[in-house]
Amino acid sequence: MTLTEIATQVVNLHGQTDANSLALAKTIVKNKYEQIWNGSLWKDSVSVVTQTYTSGTTPLTVDSSLSTVLKVRWNNFPLQLITYDDLMDIYGTNLLTSTADSPKYFLPLPLDSNRNPVIQILGNPTTTQTVVIYGKLKFTQLTDTTSPTINGIDQALVEFASAYFLRRMNQYAKADNMEKQSANTVQALIDIENNQQADNHQVRPIVDDWNYAGDLMSNVMETKSYQ
Repeated sequence: MTLTEIATQVVNLHGQTDANSLALAKTIVKNKYEQIWNGSLWKDSVSVVTQTYTSGTTPLTVDSSLSTVLKVRWNNFPLQLITYDDLMDIYGTNLLTSTADSPKYFLPLPLDSNRNPVIQILGNPTTTQTVVIYGKLKFTQLTDTTSPTINGIDQALVEFASAYFLRRMNQYAKADNMEKQSANTVQALIDIENNQQADNHQVRPIVDDWNYAGDLMSNVMETKSYQ
């Protein structure tokens, strides 16, 4: 369903079909959908891009379709993500200036002015190489005529928006139950995605989950099923 169709279903359920209520329902649905998108590594929310890394110390601005870099392969070799804390506490800052044509690490840098991810291949390789980058896609806000790309999420959005309208009508117990039902619907979709993965990959919150990202990237590169 499109955003307008989802919001229309919500207001019809509660007999509040005026323009203001419809606009409110759209806002609730859009905000909740963004929260759901950002909360997990849905199979429809990740992708793989291929780029050329020029030799030297110049950071690489990642393809604008991605919001977060989860894993990088250099010449088909997986690179380990490290942070500035790692540099200071474990590896030492010599990694920033050392040279190696077979690098082992990549360092996420601050987003550029257009909010695109930026990474540095540590070891400052002297050869130009193709890199494969696995990451989280940028969120695209719903418009009146577009539909959520997460498969099956429409019902959860209807339920969550309905909870808001019930609370506005002072039906608090029903609102709490409807909100719980929405959360259960989201969890059921997560369970379905997990069960559909033959290698038991899981949809997880993307918080420092780099080993998982690497495993999933291997599967993406082999099957191309996440495009």
